[in-house]
Amino acid sequence: MKPLLTLLMILFFVTSCDKEKRTVRRIDGTWEIKSFKRILSSGISIYAEVTGEMKIESSSDEYWEKAYNLQFNYSFPSFSGTTNQSGLINVLESGDYMDVSTLNAADVVTRIDNHRIMVLTSTDLQLEFTDSVGQINTYTFRKK
Repeated sequence: MKPLLTLLMILFFVTSCDKEKRTVRRIDGTWEIKSFKRILSSGISIYAEVTGEMKIESSSDEYWEKAYNLQFNYSFPSFSGTTNQSGLINVLESGDYMDVSTLNAADVVTRIDNHRIMVLTSTDLQLEFTDSVGQINTYTFRKK
């Protein structure tokens, strides 16, 4: 029984590492944003009209796997705005999560958020994260 458990644990760790590597490879490219959903701290869901894209590529930083540039415009029923940020990404926990840093104009990390990868296929990417005021944000992208 002990050898069987040991073998199962080894298989689990090997497949987890493979999923992280697969996620790191699949996430590269230019992604067009298709939807932006925000769940307010009150529990109400609101949806924005959006246009823009996110580009993800290999990072030259020795501590981060990927670099990204995110630019999009959004319009909710009662407010609108623009997001323009760049930063670095590390894929975590069997490829289901990633740490996403935001860089300022001097290329200094100003914030790190944990994003959950809800969907990742060759054509679709959906990310979810909780922002600093407790709102849950869900971005859905389509590969260009």
